[in-house]
Amino acid sequence: MNYRDSLWKAIGGKQRAQEVNRLLAPLVDVMLGNEEDFSAALGFEVSGLDEHISNIEAEAFKKMIESVVKEFSFQVVATTPRKAKTATWNDWGGDLLQRWLLL
Repeated sequence: MNYRDSLWKAIGGKQRAQEVNRLLAPLVDVMLGNEEDFSAALGFEVSGLDEHISNIEAEAFKKMIESVVKEFSFQVVATTPRKAKTATWNDWGGDLLQRWLLL
């Protein structure tokens, strides 16, 4: 996923992007995205996240991904959570969930 406001604003904005992506998501086996992607493109939220995405609690991020997997039949979800220190300095991480691990 890669939501870009400038590509969607003339045809319905974030709400329309979420509608379209939610129609496409059931056709996907492997979903890649970061916290902003899951929020903007599919409408999921990470609880406790500030507007600058300066700190993501691992447990809150995990709960959001679990909600995604419950709603859609993705076999694999790969994410790249980050902790923004400045505009150019970030701590990056990675998570990979396979559906069979959650069953």
